[in-house]
Amino acid sequence: MTIFSHMNPNSRVWIYQANRPFNDIETHLIKERLNQFKNEWNAHGISLVADFALVYNQFIMLAVDESSQKASGCSIDSSVRIIQEIEEKTGVILLDRMLLAYREKEEIILLKRSEFKKAVENFAITEDHIVFNNTIQFVSELGKWEIPLKESWHKAAFIQKNVQ
Repeated sequence: MTIFSHMNPNSRVWIYQANRPFNDIETHLIKERLNQFKNEWNAHGISLVADFALVYNQFIMLAVDESSQKASGCSIDSSVRIIQEIEEKTGVILLDRMLLAYREKEEIILLKRSEFKKAVENFAITEDHIVFNNTIQFVSELGKWEIPLKESWHKAAFIQKNVQ
């Protein structure tokens, strides 16, 4: 994946998934606000080397290269506050970890965990469906962000093992 290819592979990543695609006005607002934030983001007064990406018009990724300065608890909290601010200004929900995303052809589908589980049980979502693994933590793991369900944490969480 070419997102953040200019950054250290050990850079930390946070992925925020929107409950719907961003419209053009929201995209502009988000980019403007995150550009400002990344240029001001610091830990204990020391600037952080950071970047962001809007992916598929529905995901915000923040990355910080901690090779020279680690992100502190306070600096991470400030990034969450920016995400909350974006939620407030756009009406988009970004912090709901109970929504899971998968791909149906070119469309990104979001389901609540319970709905996702039922869809898997009813074979509406199969092991070959592409899911979004928003739990990755490092730039080096971005190649495992969009993967078949059978290769993700979703398999252990949602596919019952056949007991004989």
